[in-house]
Amino acid sequence: MKKKIICLFLVLVFVVSLTSCFKDDRNYDYKDMSKYVTLPQYQGHKVEVSKDVIQNSIDSYIMQYSTSLYKALKGDDIYVNLKFTKVVYLDNDNTIDQKGNVIEELSKTTYFIDNLGDGSYNKTLEDMIIEWGVEITKTVEKIITLPNDEMFGEHQGEKVYFSCQFVDKACLKGDVVKVKYTGYHLDDKGEIKLNDKGDKDSFDSSEGATFYLGSHLAIDDFENGIVGMRLGDTNKKQIKATFPEDYAAEDLKGKTVIFEVTVLEIRIVPEYNDEFAKKLGHDTTEKLEAAILDNYAYTEMNNWLYENTTYLEFPKKEYRALRRSFEELDALYMSNYGITFENFVLMSYGMTKDEYIKDSMKADLLYYGIAQARNLIPTDAEIAAAKEALVEDYTQNYLSQYSGITKDQAREMAIETVEQQLGTASIYNEAIYTLVEAHIKASYTVTLTDATFESVTVKK
Repeated sequence: MKKKIICLFLVLVFVVSLTSCFKDDRNYDYKDMSKYVTLPQYQGHKVEVSKDVIQNSIDSYIMQYSTSLYKALKGDDIYVNLKFTKVVYLDNDNTIDQKGNVIEELSKTTYFIDNLGDGSYNKTLEDMIIEWGVEITKTVEKIITLPNDEMFGEHQGEKVYFSCQFVDKACLKGDVVKVKYTGYHLDDKGEIKLNDKGDKDSFDSSEGATFYLGSHLAIDDFENGIVGMRLGDTNKKQIKATFPEDYAAEDLKGKTVIFEVTVLEIRIVPEYNDEFAKKLGHDTTEKLEAAILDNYAYTEMNNWLYENTTYLEFPKKEYRALRRSFEELDALYMSNYGITFENFVLMSYGMTKDEYIKDSMKADLLYYGIAQARNLIPTDAEIAAAKEALVEDYTQNYLSQYSGITKDQAREMAIETVEQQLGTASIYNEAIYTLVEAHIKASYTVTLTDATFESVTVKK
């Protein structure tokens, strides 16, 4: 489903009324959009995107997929040490094992388990690791019956002694770490300065800051000092760090300080390769980066169009329909939040109800204005594709919202939602947005710049 400037609810209310003037479900005519909008000259523009934008997006994705070494959670990608030893016999209480021969092919091996809990390694073992919540400092030992899985070869179905522990590792460049720290000023002797009460003179602290080592989000001395540290309070370290001369805070420019740092969490960071790109729906890293570039460029151009279009007037019928819808929300917001929807809008967006209604209408006025000006009329096939796109989006939403339903059941629910609740006008709206988006993307060129800061700029 296309990302729109305003919420889907508002768009749908507007579009239902906007498209009511169409002759029938198959042959659509536009109303005269030129009385509502004057479009800027936008064709032939250039959108400049800095390389930092792409890299920052990649770093963000990597952080999202990094895995905590402290606790295994369903959906994690993890590294663990697994060890299997064949059980010869058990003590009478059936809890203390007497270990026999090692299963060599499964002993002391470091495994990468992709997407913990999906059974891609072995469902029984993955579920046990989740249940135990293994910590880096802890080894879980159990007697288990190996599943009837070909990966266990001749040992299928046997009782074995099984141990599991996360891979122990120090902080390295490229890891995502969570640290607790306090920064202290130094006195003339280069020692931690004491204040009037005799306490350490601190200037900054955090109970849990998470960042990517090597991303330069923290000053270099601070990041470099964390490299090599391990988990736990017993590994608290003092790091002497000097702020750069161009640091933003005036009182810290060029100053040397001491940070007391404890590493709370080290995350395993996935390797950035084609396999990682596939997690995000792209075959290769090149295609992923091209998609990121395309998204930033289009978003910036779309915002530029939105801001530079002149909105002459707003359709009265559609305006009244939105106003009625907002008024119906007042009771709902009063019961849930204790304020009217109008006050919610004012607090959240700094707009009056009238300003919010008009702002909510601009996106569709812009897109339908472009569609009319460029004679972009969806074909039956394009309308059918738009319907299928909506059905697929709602199918995925229902699968994520409701446990225990099959994809076929979710799809049936999605079809009912699209056909009966959204209806023809919303399907047509989806087709219009798809056509206009493709048209806008063809109207500008994209340039990747070497700028050392994050920027996306539209130039005429």
